[in-house]
Amino acid sequence: MLRFECECGRQLQAREEDTGKKAKCPSCGVITTVPAEDQPRSSRSDRPSERDRETVRQEDDRPRRRAERDWDRDRDRDRDRRRSRPEVPLTTSGKAGWALGLGLASLCLVVPAIPALILGILALRDIGKSNDELGGRGLAITGIVLSCLSFILIAPIALLLPAISRVRESAARMQDANNLKQIGLAFYSVSSSHGDRLPRAAAFRSATGKPLLSWRVAILPYIEQDALYKQFRLDEPWDSPHNIQFVSRMPKTYLVPGQQDDRSGRTHYQVFVGPGTLFEEPKDNGNPGNRMLQFGVRFPADVPDGTANTILVTTARTPVPWTSPQDLPFEPDGPLPPMNDQFSAGFNVLFADGTVRPLRPNIPVDVLRAMITRNGGEAVREP
Repeated sequence: MLRFECECGRQLQAREEDTGKKAKCPSCGVITTVPAEDQPRSSRSDRPSERDRETVRQEDDRPRRRAERDWDRDRDRDRDRRRSRPEVPLTTSGKAGWALGLGLASLCLVVPAIPALILGILALRDIGKSNDELGGRGLAITGIVLSCLSFILIAPIALLLPAISRVRESAARMQDANNLKQIGLAFYSVSSSHGDRLPRAAAFRSATGKPLLSWRVAILPYIEQDALYKQFRLDEPWDSPHNIQFVSRMPKTYLVPGQQDDRSGRTHYQVFVGPGTLFEEPKDNGNPGNRMLQFGVRFPADVPDGTANTILVTTARTPVPWTSPQDLPFEPDGPLPPMNDQFSAGFNVLFADGTVRPLRPNIPVDVLRAMITRNGGEAVREP
């Protein structure tokens, strides 16, 4: 038997025929070569040295280093090829341009926002698949952002516009009715102060009976415009060198809501003049030459149809100078003058009882004609 010592200090033994073979230490597990009889009793372990381990590590890293060298070589080759190739300008995507244009348009109208969003997305897809041959990515993204802003900011406003329009129209109708009510109160004040008679449409006339100034001038003291009234020369026509200067100073009561105050002095508030109306001309032509206010129909004695059924003032479609004795001519058998179509729900009318009621734009002609006359005997039924 051969005896030898392991690195850990344990004594091992083996048969002579096992000389040169490997033996494992049962204590430390180190594999040891069984020495010959003439060799030292202890042998070096087969544990790999640090140099051997480094060699194995380098051999294991060889494929990775080879792949890194190949990648670097390919990258340098591609860079050199791009540098040697002439620069080719990118083609801008047409869809990206349309996306930007429609996106800008969507800031004013919501409708182009949807196609702008779709075209922007399609443009980004085409640019991504073009292998850097298509440009316009920024245009497409801008178009998408603008369309989204349109949905977020403008769409709610567009939905609210009809409601806002209805509110504004309602406020304008209320202001219009208020103007008419002030005019009606002024007529009542004039009538009660002068023997229950209405002023004539042409309230001031010359010695020959020529109309000079309108009823709108006659009721000025009763709509808080007495100072303006006193500046008129009542024996001169509305367009005389002295009176013409007051046309641009029309009171706001005669300005319909929504009408621009352009200093033209034109008003839509007018009365009907003609046979059977509240402002029918008296047969004796009144008292021409008198600088005092001229009167006509007795009120309400000469209104057998009823003040609630007879129109006192309306809003005409065509405006006239407020100081001029111009109003709506009425012929019983002729066509009716057009009314103001400012409101979708119809036009306001001041009735002789002081109430203001809206009439539909498509009101039957016979019904409107019955409301214009004061003594026609018609049975007025509003549709």
